Amino acid sequence: VSPAGPYKVGDIITLTFDAHVVEDGWHLYSARKDGNIAYNATELFIFDEESQGIKLSGAMSENRKPREREDEIMGGTIRDFAEHDVRFTQKLKVTGPKVKLVGEFVYQFCTDAGMCKFPKLPLEWAFSAAGAAGADEGLDANGGKDPKADPLQVQPEPNLDSIADTA
Repeated sequence: VSPAGPYKVGDIITLTFDAHVVEDGWHLYSARKDGNIAYNATELFIFDEESQGIKLSGAMSENRKPREREDEIMGGTIRDFAEHDVRFTQKLKVTGPKVKLVGEFVYQFCTDAGMCKFPKLPLEWAFSAAGAAGADEGLDANGGKDPKADPLQVQPEPNLDSIADTA
């Protein structure tokens, strides 16, 4: 998560998900959704009914260019990473003083032989943000920082060191 808090309404926060494929023969699919894709794109879903004060800001990006090819069997374009490391980033905008994000980071990875997995990593994060007009939310009556107002760490930490081992 960058930048580190505290946050205020209107701030843009960047979540970073590092993926590391630990075995040869596996590949991870791209976050790109343009065109006639034949895979489940890597993405962050925010559950609107359970979340408040935060929204996606733009599309998920990746730090590498995926290999791209047409797949006749799947009937569309395949974009994936055979490299062992890729970083996905998603920007979020703080839209209210009470922030609760409930969602999932979802991705698809497959073997060259066609065995695929579709993990979903739950994501929950809550914090208080200062108001857009410089309100002092998150401060106690003495002007000190209220420990309950500090951002929580994303649980579980989205470190995908061994996605090939994930069920």
